[in-house]
Amino acid sequence: MKYFLILFILIGTIANSSSQNTYMLTEELRGVWLGTAFNNDWPLQAGLSTDEQKRQLQNYFTQFKKLSINAVFFQVRPMGDALYPSKTEPWSRYLSGISGVAPHPFYDPLAFAIDLAEQENMELHAWFNPFRALMQNRWDNTDFFRTKYKVFLQHPDWFIDYGNRKYFNPGIPEVREYVISVIMEVVRNYPQIAGVHFDDYFYPYPQKEEPAFNDIKTYYKYRQNDQNIKDWRRHNINEFIRQLHDSIQTYNPKLKLGVAPPAVWRNKGYDNRGSNTLGLSAYDDLFADTRKWLAEGWIDYMVPQMYAEIGNKHGDFKALADWWNTNHFNKHIYAGIALYRLDPKSPYNAWRTTEQIKNQLNIVRQNPAFRGEVYFSAKNLLENTLSVNNMLSSQFYQLPAQVPSMWWKESQLVLLDSTAYLVDEQGNETNVKSKPEWISLAGVTDLHLEKKRKEVFLFWNWAANANCRQQVVFEIYKFEKEELLIPDEEHLIATSLNSEIALDIKNHLFKRKYTYLVKVKCGVFQSQESEPITIRY
Repeated sequence: MKYFLILFILIGTIANSSSQNTYMLTEELRGVWLGTAFNNDWPLQAGLSTDEQKRQLQNYFTQFKKLSINAVFFQVRPMGDALYPSKTEPWSRYLSGISGVAPHPFYDPLAFAIDLAEQENMELHAWFNPFRALMQNRWDNTDFFRTKYKVFLQHPDWFIDYGNRKYFNPGIPEVREYVISVIMEVVRNYPQIAGVHFDDYFYPYPQKEEPAFNDIKTYYKYRQNDQNIKDWRRHNINEFIRQLHDSIQTYNPKLKLGVAPPAVWRNKGYDNRGSNTLGLSAYDDLFADTRKWLAEGWIDYMVPQMYAEIGNKHGDFKALADWWNTNHFNKHIYAGIALYRLDPKSPYNAWRTTEQIKNQLNIVRQNPAFRGEVYFSAKNLLENTLSVNNMLSSQFYQLPAQVPSMWWKESQLVLLDSTAYLVDEQGNETNVKSKPEWISLAGVTDLHLEKKRKEVFLFWNWAANANCRQQVVFEIYKFEKEELLIPDEEHLIATSLNSEIALDIKNHLFKRKYTYLVKVKCGVFQSQESEPITIRY
């Protein structure tokens, strides 16, 4: 018999609006990508003064605040460079117009963005591009370049030309270690960031007119056993994600790690576990096994870039929403929304009005595994393309919302001894002792089963809160199979004024799995939930 922890997913309080057929959430990530590569969002052009750069960034955050945005994904490493003072990588050309040149008068753009986010009560996630190195696949031989791009000059064998770009080779273990060290420099120097974030660039996107990505020598040097080159590439990216996860957990276990991949993990035509789509695949084309990262618990959230319209045969938005809703592995899913496609002159009818965005958000909110959305990109919100901000404010973001909490990031890990007495169909008792890992939250803690007076009891502890001056009421919920753990009337089995309850052991059928969750309420005081306990036998 084993004990398993299952993530509790709580969708915030929902209020219906009859006039707009929309509803408001009190917990929802409302994010935006703020890109710096190619001066896409900020700075709007390279070489601007420090004062103008600051003014533009302040303007973005002011606009975000008006729209109730609560999370900003700020691109701090567009391609082997930095928008912060780094000991290993040069200043980004997108600031001054020249690689390696610091802002003048000097300031730290990342620190400045963090301050703006804190002032507006927003999360700021540091967005890295891990393996893209240079836009032009040639070295600059100037003395200036030699003093700034040490890694390029010291390790020319770490790079591969593909298309008109130069990439770090993910197949070399030292390369992966170097990129992780770059990220950990930010993690250590900027404890205020909420998370580390990647977009969809791992191995480069395949280009039909280009020869294959030339890592064959690396493959023969580092492959394991009989790995084919595709599985070997996936292994390299898996190792990168796993090692980074372990590094972050060791240094700051509360820091979030998230990825924004192509929305298609795999197409169903290649894998029955895949989505009913025909689009480019993260698994097959970029060698990024994003589903595995969720299943292994290596990342905390996924932001699939769901950039196709509803009904698109290659990547139907609804089909992808349905797929991610059943492949979340109890981690947070946020929908990547393509604001950049809005255009009154678009060749596609779906993107000539904001109706497409409205319908997509309705689909997102109908799928309980989704905990919010992230917009690409900031410039479209700043420009209010097709008055999209007005639609969002009036129909979806009437009230501010908090970023949904991640109990596995915000909790303290402890070990408990637990004893469970279970009864099979014939009434035979099984006594099992084990030491499960347990997550202890504030409020309801130490949820466990015990045998007492020849009955099976569910016990828990309650850390009384000074804000709760009334009689608390405990609600007990029971879930079967792989249900999302959302406490509702259908799953409520009992209420109690005490921190224990007897269970109906006759319903504990052999080889069935049940998950119990206890929720405490105290008047208008915000409710708190226990860690769920899942029993398999």
